[in-house]
Amino acid sequence: MTDGPHRTIRIWQQNIRKSLDAQLMTLHTVRNNYDIICLQEPHFDHLKATRATPVCQLVTPTSWNRKDPAEKTPRAITLVHEHISTNSWMQIDLDMTDAVGIKLVGEGGEISIYNIYNDCTHSQMLTKLQEHLDAREQENPDLAQPEKTIGDIWLGDFNRHHPMWEDEANDRLFTNQNLDDAGMLIDLLADHNMQMTLPQGTLTIRNSAGNLTRPDNVFASSQLREWITKCDVRPDNQPPTADHFPIATQLDFPVKINTMETARNFRAMDWEELKEAMDEELLDLDPPRELNSKEELIDTLDRLEAAIKRVIEKVVPRKKPSPYTKRWWTKELEKARKRVRKISRNVRHYERFPAHSIHGEWKKARNELTELLQKTKRDHFNNWIDSINAKNLWDAHRFASAIRKKGFGPGET
Repeated sequence: MTDGPHRTIRIWQQNIRKSLDAQLMTLHTVRNNYDIICLQEPHFDHLKATRATPVCQLVTPTSWNRKDPAEKTPRAITLVHEHISTNSWMQIDLDMTDAVGIKLVGEGGEISIYNIYNDCTHSQMLTKLQEHLDAREQENPDLAQPEKTIGDIWLGDFNRHHPMWEDEANDRLFTNQNLDDAGMLIDLLADHNMQMTLPQGTLTIRNSAGNLTRPDNVFASSQLREWITKCDVRPDNQPPTADHFPIATQLDFPVKINTMETARNFRAMDWEELKEAMDEELLDLDPPRELNSKEELIDTLDRLEAAIKRVIEKVVPRKKPSPYTKRWWTKELEKARKRVRKISRNVRHYERFPAHSIHGEWKKARNELTELLQKTKRDHFNNWIDSINAKNLWDAHRFASAIRKKGFGPGET
């Protein structure tokens, strides 16, 4: 890995609704295109293990004690891609189990990103956030610096409804109780000079009854608004068994990244081609002779090593791994996912016509995708069990140990 420039940070947020299928589909959808993945209501199994990808650092709430059997699993986790240099970000210590904070440090600025899940029945999360922000200001009274841009991004599922962001057609939600509950969030936004980034009236959830509302939001400090170049919902990529739409945010914020080279795939190389290339390189070396000193030995080894490296560079291809595509992912699943996305784009044109046949077609396609996803995973696992023999017995032992320790299954790690 080497440090390199990175001008754009891409953030993907999604309420998973505690569904394993939705979380796996989300991880597959974002692939390698996003730097930070913020999940609300993520899936946790009975061993309190969740799902991530090998190229992401999992960030859970600092106050969550996984070993405590009485403590509930958090309702917010964040994944940070490993290509963002660890010198460019750090976790923020929060006394909250349903929020995760990270700070990005770049050229000329700092951004604190808070991934928040606020319960729909109380405002304890918002109270904790207010306490944290007040304590932060007391510890850093000179937070604003003329030579640096410092600000916050608050995103997640706030479970609050107000005409400030909700669609006017949802006036049934503007009850006195809902407006009072939203008032605390609005006061918090005003106190810290936060502005709404996602346009007013943008809908972020389609519930089981087909109603479209706006519980999810993205807020940014006023000084960061010019850095945010895009913020929109992606209903076409709504995962199965999840009712929330994903939200993508993009900001021009330079940070250091790690540039990685993939390993060589020696299994895929042509051994005859390798032999021919090595013979050609050896012809350019000095003929065999007796070496009489340490320096001659080192020089000969260096030239031989250089020849081998040139052959490897010429003959051995690099691996093309996809850490987001699971082992059980098939062309049929990809085809079904694309069909759901295509129908979803058409659904948006008929949102005001709930009786239109496109809605039933969309639900049927989503259900078929969910069933196919579950069947494919199950078949892959059963086929893997049936294929175990003396040669891959230790692989089975390794997977079984992972299942026991972390709750992972083959193809899900």
